[in-house]
Amino acid sequence: MDDKVGCSFVTYTKGKEFGNRIYRLSDNCSVFMAEVMAIKLADEYIIEQHWDNCTIATDSRSALKALEPLNEKREIYNVIKSKIIKYDKGIKLHWVKLHMGQTGNETADEFAKLATKKLHVDFNFSIQNLKSRQN
Repeated sequence: MDDKVGCSFVTYTKGKEFGNRIYRLSDNCSVFMAEVMAIKLADEYIIEQHWDNCTIATDSRSALKALEPLNEKREIYNVIKSKIIKYDKGIKLHWVKLHMGQTGNETADEFAKLATKKLHVDFNFSIQNLKSRQN
């Protein structure tokens, strides 16, 4: 939005909004990278809170597809997968259709737009962050 990028996640318990987090990303990020970061940050938050049997829902099928390969060269995907696999209390990833009235998804989209209005950038990305890691 206005050449600025934001991401967010919303937490729910028993069908009611429990909380949210919003982050502004550096302006060189794509919407795809914002979706990946939202998954990463939600994953980390779940682990910090020690929550049981959580589901991270996203409307980004491409972000979920990027997390599938076993031998991914981009480190950010490996970090996300590793944390999900190692977390013994259970984290699932779930795809939801875009703009189909999924309350949490629509709310997260609105918060991501709000994040673009933040004056400071929470996460800076260089081109190295976004490219494959050299072995």
